[in-house]
Amino acid sequence: RNCADQSCDNTRSKDTTIRIFHPNTIANKFVLSLLWVQLASENDKEYFLEAILYNLDVATGKGFSPLVNLKFMRNVPNPAQKHLSGFFKSLPATVDHAALIFETAGRSSVGKKVILDMNKHSDVLPVFRADFYDPTARKWKLVSNPSMVILDRAGNIVEHVNGLGADDRNR
Repeated sequence: RNCADQSCDNTRSKDTTIRIFHPNTIANKFVLSLLWVQLASENDKEYFLEAILYNLDVATGKGFSPLVNLKFMRNVPNPAQKHLSGFFKSLPATVDHAALIFETAGRSSVGKKVILDMNKHSDVLPVFRADFYDPTARKWKLVSNPSMVILDRAGNIVEHVNGLGADDRNR
């Protein structure tokens, strides 16, 4: 909520608070706390990231479409080069590489965090989440969950990182 453009009188607090307002929430003048989710201000970065990811999922469930897609891909591409080069046809011409992060569903999602981190660069290197247990994922011969694969426009696998990476370069 932007309190510079609209009144926030009924949502003020004496303490330092952080509130997440879900889109399309119907105001309830009797129970003002139904308008927002209040986060404790003394928590660490990981807490806020998890709260943001959770509330993006909640907002998506209410019909809101965020600017980033945090869901699993519907169709995991086949790792054969001819299929991978076709994968890029639906992406903007500015995209030379793409990342696929294979992981399982759950609250602590590496893929969601990477997508949020890389969002400003999605026109050059988009990141997609793929279900580690998808039947097509087995064709990738993944060693660990999560795994990340970097592809180029020609359909070549440029990099394959298993787990969280073996050194600082892969993290």
